[in-house]
Amino acid sequence: MSQNSPKPPIPHLQKLINECYEAMVDAINEECNANGSEDARSAACTVNTNDGYMDLWMDHCGNTEVIIVHDNDNEGECPLLCKAIEDGLPDWSETVEQWEEDNPYEDEWTSHGFRDEADYIHWRYG
Repeated sequence: MSQNSPKPPIPHLQKLINECYEAMVDAINEECNANGSEDARSAACTVNTNDGYMDLWMDHCGNTEVIIVHDNDNEGECPLLCKAIEDGLPDWSETVEQWEEDNPYEDEWTSHGFRDEADYIHWRYG
């Protein structure tokens, strides 16, 4: 009795999923750059393909949308491809956490080595 195991993704499909993943990471990072990680709510991007393009959207709640548009402007139904791409998109919270690690909070106090204003006042007058 043999076990059924899922087939590995076709190489060009995996390449497309990876491109979508990277594009969405960039879009989430741009959203964090523009609004800060606390106020980043959704991100969108477009990935061009040989046959058209894909519009990708996701929000901080985990909702996603993939729209595939072919060169002839046909928004044909490709539910399996859309599902594969949605499943391959990054996790919102993990991406934001990475952005926060790469972009530590800095204000006039932290940029001068203090935790906050109270830390400065304690050092200055304490």
